[in-house]
Amino acid sequence: MPTLSRQAPYQVFGTSASGNCHKVRLALDLLGLPYCWNEIDLMQGQTRTPQFLAMNPNGQLPVLGIDAQMERHLKDAEFFVGSRLTIADLALFAYTHRADEGGFDLQRYPAVREWLARCERQPGVTSMLRGGAEPAGPARGPA
Repeated sequence: MPTLSRQAPYQVFGTSASGNCHKVRLALDLLGLPYCWNEIDLMQGQTRTPQFLAMNPNGQLPVLGIDAQMERHLKDAEFFVGSRLTIADLALFAYTHRADEGGFDLQRYPAVREWLARCERQPGVTSMLRGGAEPAGPARGPA
């Protein structure tokens, strides 16, 4: 089982045959961000090991490992790429803003918490709905 390395700022744990894992790889490639791909063998039970479950208690792929590297990057950056919200921010915001629900405490990461607040202040950015909740704003799309 691979472990996080300090050599690449982003560690992707996934399987090449997964569309969801490919989305993460594709986004990082398109943004030109350096990462290390860690191929995980589902058939060998690698998502059920204590080491993997420490990264993602749900035991699902993909996992984007950024942890302290995310904090370090955001200390000197308003957003992940440049000075405005991009798809990189949206991809990371989607789960990071609910980190507490996965058992991850962001108290030791002030730069990440400040980045979350900046993202939330952007026009149109909404929180993920909780199960069964209705959107608070107007419906989008065809009536």
